[in-house]
Amino acid sequence: MYQADLSIQCMVLIRPHLGAVSLHFAFVDNASMDMHRLVEQLAATFPAAPAMPPLIVLGEGFGSVVLETGSGIVFRIAKHTAAQRGHRREVRVLPVVRQHVRELAVPQLRYALQASTAFPYGVLGYDKLPGRAFSPTDIDGETQPHLARQAADFLVELHGIDVGVFRDANLPAFPPPPTRLIELWGNASAFLRQHLDPSEFHAVRSWLDDFLDYDQRYPYTPTLVHGDFWHENLLFDERRRRLVGVIDFENAAIGDVAIDLATQRYMGDSVARAVSESYYQSRVPRDLGERTRILLGVRELLSLELGLATENVDADAVRKIREVILGSPARRSGDNHRVVLT
Repeated sequence: MYQADLSIQCMVLIRPHLGAVSLHFAFVDNASMDMHRLVEQLAATFPAAPAMPPLIVLGEGFGSVVLETGSGIVFRIAKHTAAQRGHRREVRVLPVVRQHVRELAVPQLRYALQASTAFPYGVLGYDKLPGRAFSPTDIDGETQPHLARQAADFLVELHGIDVGVFRDANLPAFPPPPTRLIELWGNASAFLRQHLDPSEFHAVRSWLDDFLDYDQRYPYTPTLVHGDFWHENLLFDERRRRLVGVIDFENAAIGDVAIDLATQRYMGDSVARAVSESYYQSRVPRDLGERTRILLGVRELLSLELGLATENVDADAVRKIREVILGSPARRSGDNHRVVLT
């Protein structure tokens, strides 16, 4: 059974062989879902949960379909084994994080299912947090200093948690160890060879070779990191113009704090600098820029690997790799759909 606080209704129905990664929940909008059946299945799975209807779709990502019940419970239905592993991490991490952070709210898990016939890759349920997804357009000259300080203060709290608490949680390392990076290259190289110029392909391979010894080149104190601390996982109060919450801890890891600072670059270099300056109290390490660039590159390769495994590669994957790893100008594809491999 999951090790979680007693407020969570834990139902762990282990299936020893879940098979290859596949998408059983390829939902796009309400019209493509049997909402009545989902209400029945969730109610049967979590009988102690408040009334389900009406059930609405909040969104869908690579890993989960996100639903909200009429009583304000958010359910995230995992779509494949990778997402299932992420849900397990959240069950182990969130109760501890809630005890240690004060700056921003994090979800309080209420329901956790590892696997069942109805939900083969599991479900998590938690109280919906206030606020909406944060956007770079919410930042202006007036709000940036305060928002950057809020993000930095949350990270200081998160990164200050004693990692010994997670000794038995089996959290992954970030960056991954060399053996995992070599495996990552093996999974992504055929796609990259097909979509990059030969010189670009060899440059990416050399880039990866260069930092297989990351831990020795950039010594760091292993720390609990969010792993996906970018604007879409931050919640924003539009009226008060401030951050109010952080969600999606499924990429939590023990690693270099630089990954949680690196993802601020998705909001622009000035925001990333402001967060780092506040985090380090204006004593930013000289090698932080190198570390963030490397870790963002690893992040993009891992995203590509997941897209290949789920046959749902982001159409911008190659552009992002060119920009982050090779530092090349954007080469956008002619359309914005996802590339479905056959």
